[in-house]
Amino acid sequence: MTALVGTLAGAIWTALNENGALNTKDLKKAAKIKTDKDLYLALGWLLREDKVVVAEADKVMADARACEAAGAFAIVLEKVPQGL
Repeated sequence: MTALVGTLAGAIWTALNENGALNTKDLKKAAKIKTDKDLYLALGWLLREDKVVVAEADKVMADARACEAAGAFAIVLEKVPQGL
């Protein structure tokens, strides 16, 4: 399981590195991740490692600049999923 999460996290990191901040739908497509479960599992891994920052769409520009300064990437959530 750890290997799978690492592979998914690497795909997300690469997609964000190539495309900049993305919403979850576009990130899932760019990273070629098939399920929401896998997407959020890998994002959790990256969040725990302080490699990404999640922001709501109206806040992303300020957060994206802060991320770049910290060496992390930003993704954009159009709205926070229920239960998070």
